[in-house]
Amino acid sequence: MVFCNPGEVNCYTWLKPKIGLPRHMDLKKQAAEIAAEVEQAKLAFGALDFEWYPYATLSNIPRIEKLAAAAGLDVLATALKEGVVDIGCGDGELSYFFEKLGCTVTAIDYSEANNNGMRGVEALLGKLGSRVSIYNLDLDSGVALPRQDYGIAIFFGVLYHVKNPFLLLERIAQSARYCFLSTRIARRLPGGASMENVPVAYLLGETELNGDDSNYWIFSPVALERLFERSHWNVLSTFGAGVSPDSDPVSLERDERVFYLLESRYGLKNVEFGLGWHSVEGSGWRWTERCFAGTLKGEGRVLSMRAFVPEALLQDARGLTLSARVNGQDLGSRPLESATDLELTWPVAPAPAFLVEFELNRAFAPSTEDPRELGIIVASLRIV
Repeated sequence: MVFCNPGEVNCYTWLKPKIGLPRHMDLKKQAAEIAAEVEQAKLAFGALDFEWYPYATLSNIPRIEKLAAAAGLDVLATALKEGVVDIGCGDGELSYFFEKLGCTVTAIDYSEANNNGMRGVEALLGKLGSRVSIYNLDLDSGVALPRQDYGIAIFFGVLYHVKNPFLLLERIAQSARYCFLSTRIARRLPGGASMENVPVAYLLGETELNGDDSNYWIFSPVALERLFERSHWNVLSTFGAGVSPDSDPVSLERDERVFYLLESRYGLKNVEFGLGWHSVEGSGWRWTERCFAGTLKGEGRVLSMRAFVPEALLQDARGLTLSARVNGQDLGSRPLESATDLELTWPVAPAPAFLVEFELNRAFAPSTEDPRELGIIVASLRIV
């Protein structure tokens, strides 16, 4: 185990993934075995001067499996390859679960908000001999996550405890390819008026929900999904618990939860890049070269691109065109006539994966000011 201070960088403990794990491992069985191991470790402490995190976080494993299965995601393979960040880790049980499966894991919480000041996660993972990296970070402050290349983010039951949910969701989108998220939502205001189809959030009073002053924002269903859209996330799968037309932000008996599997669009994380892409810039967009390609997954029938065209490229009398090909099928060429936000779409046949290839008829040549060949700016590329 490594305990990291907020100001430290490159403070990771790298754990080499185990070789030969079964591809279709029974995660629920593994969770039950690890839960028993965790319970024995806690009992070995005897009496303590703090309380353990009161919720069974390993009960989220079947929910993770359900969301992943609905989206066709091999969660274990992704976690093994790219690592896991457990945000709002409590006492670190989910972090330990993924570590035991061979994953590199970062556990994050904030001692000022954690129910035992993070003494639980430090003590438990120490007792278990864990090598999970633990960070004490105030994510409401806008600080970046320790790494920018996690495969999986776990973000259960935290969103309504943060003051700046938009900012934090953007930070996670910059750092993780996928996010498993749960939060409380509401369909009615405390007085009974409907908020179900309005993109609004209810700001809780200091002790209005369960006497807990760490609760802040409860979103309507529409507002939550708009928040995902604007903070660079695609929704891959979702389900609800305690679904009720009368759920509200403050009643214990009208508590409705939703669970999501999200895919980051920031920096086009959903694209397996081929040739022709430059590094991420600005709010997550990328410059291309004249020819660029990548691989996408999705169950839709439309290839969608959101792009911006440099004004100078449009001022040439020859015009600017973009040709597209998907899985070897030529989709033709179309003119690009505007430098504003372009929404381009092409119909595609269903497939397990989509190799997309694009070619502009011209681009900016490398220069002394910028040594890159520059084509267009792509902000989003996905199958819908």
